[in-house]
Amino acid sequence: MWNKLVKVVDHIKCNFISLNIISNTQYKKSFKTLVQLSYNNPSVFVLHFKHIFKNENYSEHPSFKTRRRDGIFMVDEDLFKLSFKKILDSPILLYYKAFFFEQFCRTLNSKNKLFKFGLANESNCLKCNVVATSEHCLFECKFPSYASSAIAKFLDMRYNDSAPDFIFLKESFFLCNTYYEQFSNSEYTQLTLLILVIKDKCIKIANDPCIERWSKNNFFSQLILITQFSIKLLDNINFVSEFLDDFLNYILKYQDNISYFD
Repeated sequence: MWNKLVKVVDHIKCNFISLNIISNTQYKKSFKTLVQLSYNNPSVFVLHFKHIFKNENYSEHPSFKTRRRDGIFMVDEDLFKLSFKKILDSPILLYYKAFFFEQFCRTLNSKNKLFKFGLANESNCLKCNVVATSEHCLFECKFPSYASSAIAKFLDMRYNDSAPDFIFLKESFFLCNTYYEQFSNSEYTQLTLLILVIKDKCIKIANDPCIERWSKNNFFSQLILITQFSIKLLDNINFVSEFLDDFLNYILKYQDNISYFD
């Protein structure tokens, strides 16, 4: 019975097309250990060890350490990496990507830093009379505080039926440009661009004496102008702007009550 079965198999085998998927050499090679393979090709062993120890050799970026040292807010590192990658992959202008990278690395020219370099007469904010660090210029000063509140209230209206949520996350989404799962990629791109344009403006006006004279009327009008400018930037790269259009319409509804965003 066994001999008959062998003959049948041999007969059928002759009628099949040979499929050279793997050679005998490759087949034998698959049974060799990694150490055996490394005798003739040491790079194989090195490659596998790179994968094994890649995470162990990871070095934290210095800006995370210095922020902890100085007691400065920073989001979770994994969440920041996700947001950072999305920003770099987005179609927004390279200038604003570079601005965000400088903010992350803590190399922006804040008024306090310029004072230490001898390029400014004083280190204090002209509006708030406190040391004008990067975090103060980008988030704590009167104008960025007004702008971040307006954006937070818009986000709460859009995603939470006006229930307070983003209003408590201003440091995260505004200062650190953090991505949240409520945002689509398109919405996050538009929101990120708007916030980066605002923060770029904040760094520049921190060294301008005109900031002393700015009132809520100036904050409101500047927010409108910056939003319109951001929409124009998106139009120039043929990117949708419906999110920012909605934000612009939202803040215009409060032109008779500009203190609402204070």
